[in-house]
Amino acid sequence: MKMKKLVCAIAVGLLTSAGAFAQVANVKSAEKIASSDKPDLAEARRLITEALANDETKNDPYTWYVAGLIENKAYTEGFKQAAIDQNADRTAMYTALTASVPSWLKVYELESQPNDKGKVNLKYTKKLQEVLHNDYLQLFNGATSMLRVSMLSRSSSKSRRLLSSLKTRT
Repeated sequence: MKMKKLVCAIAVGLLTSAGAFAQVANVKSAEKIASSDKPDLAEARRLITEALANDETKNDPYTWYVAGLIENKAYTEGFKQAAIDQNADRTAMYTALTASVPSWLKVYELESQPNDKGKVNLKYTKKLQEVLHNDYLQLFNGATSMLRVSMLSRSSSKSRRLLSSLKTRT
């Protein structure tokens, strides 16, 4: 009877750790997909979403680093398209760029906490400094573009209300 309990306990432990390894594999696969020449960003986002929902990987800076990397890759692909087609919609491009920022802030939050030895290891934060150094002007341009779209939307909405109120008066 004791042997059965021991075997069951080992089996449960193995199944639990297999789930964690599967999520780590998802993170690595998502990074590999995002880093490819023709990335399937929908698949990479699906994989990283699963990993971010898992208790074993959601507090790992690497998981958040890859989540931001995927969005940054979506921005880069959009930027390439906008360079080719000047009339391309830049909203998706800038949305992807701004979506990378919360993930990367989470990387810094997780890495800035001291480990068991009291040391802070900013492994992925150092990698992000280079990316942000290259993209900070585009973040500013994206914010400006989104603000302009928002203001145009609000002004056109107000103009429509003004015109409709003028039509009802005449």
